[in-house]
Amino acid sequence: DFFRVQDINGDQHPDIFIDDSNTRFNGEYAWVNNGAGVFTSYSGAVAPAPEISIGDASTTEGQSGTRLLSFTVQSSQPLAVPVTFDVITGNGTAAAGSDFVAGASTGQAMVAGQSTSTIAITINADTVVERDETFTVDLAGVSGAMVTDARALGRIINDDLPVLSIADASVTEGSSGQQPSLEF
Repeated sequence: DFFRVQDINGDQHPDIFIDDSNTRFNGEYAWVNNGAGVFTSYSGAVAPAPEISIGDASTTEGQSGTRLLSFTVQSSQPLAVPVTFDVITGNGTAAAGSDFVAGASTGQAMVAGQSTSTIAITINADTVVERDETFTVDLAGVSGAMVTDARALGRIINDDLPVLSIADASVTEGSSGQQPSLEF
């Protein structure tokens, strides 16, 4: 069992609901707020809790400096009360420190009325020819919403190409019957 705080009756005030066995529509243990902080028992249908998810994102790596890769946290509905969460990055084929700046931040929030929020991760550019690389961004400790997708994949797209060059070469012709060689 856990408490949910959400607008369960559509009056734009945060109400309280005990969600037993993860039931989304059971109003058996709910109390509505009259707007002045006074709660009364409620036995009507309970609207579904907001659900949040984080989406995958990608960017080219760049040749120098840094750039931001933005991940969108999306709510299934505009929020009646704030939703808080923690953000944690994890290595994949991309390594924290060299490819991206690792992050672990607590208490990120989506405020009431919002339905999206953005998380920006710093990507470090380089000139190394390599495969595309990936890392993860996880939502944890979510309060105020249910989570449908807590992990996003960040893709750093390689934009460095191998360089092929051919140096000039020359050969001096020899006498008849000799095979000149030319090396590059």
